[in-house]
Amino acid sequence: MKKILLTFLFLIGVLLMFPITCFGKTKYETVREEYEKLFKDLETMDQEYLEEWFLSYQELCDTYSIERDTIDVIYSEEEIALMERVIETEVHGGTFLQKVNVANVLLNRFQYYETFGYLNMVDVITDKNQFCYSKADITEETKNALNFAFEIKDTTDKAIAFRSDKNPKEWNNWEYSFYDGAHYFYKKKEGK
Repeated sequence: MKKILLTFLFLIGVLLMFPITCFGKTKYETVREEYEKLFKDLETMDQEYLEEWFLSYQELCDTYSIERDTIDVIYSEEEIALMERVIETEVHGGTFLQKVNVANVLLNRFQYYETFGYLNMVDVITDKNQFCYSKADITEETKNALNFAFEIKDTTDKAIAFRSDKNPKEWNNWEYSFYDGAHYFYKKKEGK
């Protein structure tokens, strides 16, 4: 009887250690399917639902304890706060996608400027004639836009600059890329 009880307890332990089931999907399969569906939805989604999509992504990651690369691993609190101020100032009252676009320019610009010796985002943002950052009241939408840009994808195809006043085909040796309804975006010229 003791041997049967030990065998039974051993089998229960094995079943608890390995989430294999005959009656349905494992937790891993369920999470993987939800994760894949979420990213497939992103490819075809109407742009006005991007923030809702991102909130669903965060909820999925939190629910299943999925590790994700977050912006605070790379950038300091001061850098993040300044980026949020730029986004809020440059796109105040704009759409989530417009905020994501500006956030991507900030992230891309820092990568581009690192080659010129810039050591932190504060230097890039506060360099003469670069960005406006006067707004201090940051919305949740702005915070989500920055996190979306960092965690999910570059919606600008590596744009490193934007302007809202006019649209020259070239500017600072960069070439025009697209207009998002608020800003004209520019990329580094090919081969430069």
